[in-house]
Amino acid sequence: MRFLPDPGLRETDSQIILDAKDKVLLREFSRDARQSIAQLARNSKLSRDTVVYRLSQYKEKKLLFDARMLVDVSALGYDSYHIFLRLTNPQKQTQANSDFIKKLCAHANVRAVLRFYGRFDLEIAVVSKSIQEFDVILLELLAIVQPYLQEYEVVAITQNIVARSFPSSFISQKLQVSPMKVKPRQPADLDKTDFAIIREMRDYADRPLVVVAQKVGISTDVLVYRLRKLETSVVLGYAPVINYGAIGYNITAVLCAVSAMTSQKQNMISELLRESSHILWAVKVFGRYNLLFYICAKTQQEYHETINKLRDVLGDELRGIESLSAVAEYKYTLVPDCLVSDENNKKTKKI
Repeated sequence: MRFLPDPGLRETDSQIILDAKDKVLLREFSRDARQSIAQLARNSKLSRDTVVYRLSQYKEKKLLFDARMLVDVSALGYDSYHIFLRLTNPQKQTQANSDFIKKLCAHANVRAVLRFYGRFDLEIAVVSKSIQEFDVILLELLAIVQPYLQEYEVVAITQNIVARSFPSSFISQKLQVSPMKVKPRQPADLDKTDFAIIREMRDYADRPLVVVAQKVGISTDVLVYRLRKLETSVVLGYAPVINYGAIGYNITAVLCAVSAMTSQKQNMISELLRESSHILWAVKVFGRYNLLFYICAKTQQEYHETINKLRDVLGDELRGIESLSAVAEYKYTLVPDCLVSDENNKKTKKI
């Protein structure tokens, strides 16, 4: 997993009704959450006052929160894994303020902890620098959940297929939401200052640069120069934190097992997922399952359309499928603490 769009599970008082101008503005904002008001107005063909007003309304109504820096963890030498857990009494054990959840969220290598209804109750997204390190991390996490654990499943992310801020069904075909750009894996050589910049901007990418520069202890000009360099190596972009529930979307994580996966079959499935109107994020994985993707849909019909298209293409080769309805988000960050710790910063210089 290079980056996982926010499942948008935060509570909101009521659903927000969007018009065509809202959708165009949100599409443009999702492409680069750091672009200026003038750029947003020009790209969305709206007035500056309209852009300022509508953005303030999105935040007031809890549709938009902060913005995140999208970081290619593979360029920093990390691989990504997802752990799915089935618990004995999930309703009791997954209270947001429980010690159990707090310990999982506090782990330096954990980037997300999500709650589901389905066969599995929790999904934990983890990064590590080696399979040996992941084995240690897995044991640490299992020790936390062991008193409540019934079963678990691990998948390793091997290939990104698609990632979007909004499903393409969000907007008309002519103004279709483009997939976020995924850069090829290239080892990055960063120093202490680079990591300090990432640490300050990882979950608050829309902070004014003058504030970031002060916190890091450099001039704004130096910060701008370093950001440009980071954007050629590890920074994929800047995306808003979106509360999909506020506009009536539900998120469903889907695990698929496909028999005899070949390059030709993989390409066919990847194209199908890219063209799907309701896919938010999809990756190829290694383990019991071959695919992991998130469906972002307003109705059960839209969800079933996506699943049925996959079944039509794969037929009997689709050996198994698990659908998990997202209901809570306990932690979500694209850059976990391990990536920006001083100890790991020293190691990264040797990649």
